[in-house]
Amino acid sequence: MGNKKLMIKFCIIYFLIYGVIALAYTQYVPYLSSIGYNPMERGILISSYAVTTIIFQVMFGILSDKYKTVKKLCIIAVVSFAIFTYIFFSLETKAFILHMILIAMSAGLANLNFGYFDNWLFTFGEKAREQFSFIRAFGSIGWGVASIFIAKLVDIFTYKGLGLIIILLTIILLGLMFLVAEGTKTKTSKSEKITSSDIKELISNRKYILVVIILFLVYCAGASNQTTIIDKMLELGATNTQIGYKWTISGLIEIPVYIYGSFFLRKLGPYRLLCMAAFATMLQFILFGLSNDVWMMVLLSSFQIITGPMMMLASRILIYEFSSEKLKSTGLLLALSLYSGLSALLMPSIGGTITNYFGVNTTIFIVAVVSGCGFLLSLVLKRMD
Repeated sequence: MGNKKLMIKFCIIYFLIYGVIALAYTQYVPYLSSIGYNPMERGILISSYAVTTIIFQVMFGILSDKYKTVKKLCIIAVVSFAIFTYIFFSLETKAFILHMILIAMSAGLANLNFGYFDNWLFTFGEKAREQFSFIRAFGSIGWGVASIFIAKLVDIFTYKGLGLIIILLTIILLGLMFLVAEGTKTKTSKSEKITSSDIKELISNRKYILVVIILFLVYCAGASNQTTIIDKMLELGATNTQIGYKWTISGLIEIPVYIYGSFFLRKLGPYRLLCMAAFATMLQFILFGLSNDVWMMVLLSSFQIITGPMMMLASRILIYEFSSEKLKSTGLLLALSLYSGLSALLMPSIGGTITNYFGVNTTIFIVAVVSGCGFLLSLVLKRMD
């Protein structure tokens, strides 16, 4: 990405898209709670978007490889997200089926955009992938800034006003997106038919399948971090403020690693980063299980410095590398739908059931074993290389 202006534009784009998504993503549960949904109803509504996440990521991946465009589909995904989110926050009375459809669309498109913007950036070639980590740091900054102001915005403008703010910021984002060209790899390519043999070639790549399995096992821990770990903190008497500190630490601590991510990639390589992130996840969950103090669990969130950005960098680079030239978008988004979507779909219900019958610590130690399997498989992947 030799053009410095292009890098600056992408830094601002990432800041805006992550900020806009944060305004919605962090408020799904509080909003549903404010209009009278109980915890069980909220759980069903929240789990619905795991399904749309998988569908959207596979569908958009195939479409972008077929029509050789990422930018146009990126614009469709962003506009659709803003519209469905606005309608979701505007519906201020309980309407279960309608809310399920709207949150499935809004959050499914939000999850799609996390990976799809990376896809767009990657189409600008090797230099863009080298700068990915630095640019991604601005996404974390955007998320953090939005999270700081969100409560005040809801107090002043209500949730319906929040939906309008998301629409306005999306319009600004679109204006900036129009100033950036289609990726250098896609704008010179013609549309081509994606056949079943192309998909078969992708999924017959042993390295591709193995890295997806590793990421699924480790992302099961990530999904449990949002549910089971919060359950344990509440069991130990954590306040909302302490739980807020956990998320603040998790968000802020990863920014320096993203800024210097290209340095870590050069020095360690994606295989070592994957091994380190998987091992750190296993260790973090062992310590979560042993801990009996709320503040200790808050401090253990600082493991995010390894488990978050290093895992993200390694996964994006390895999956892009293992995907065939014809299916770069499909490979990245199919993998995302499998390891991220499936773990988000399965872990809340499985973890909740185990916690109900055997206690929260049992669930945490089982998750530690699962991520430990991911670590062992990451060593196998490294040896394969």
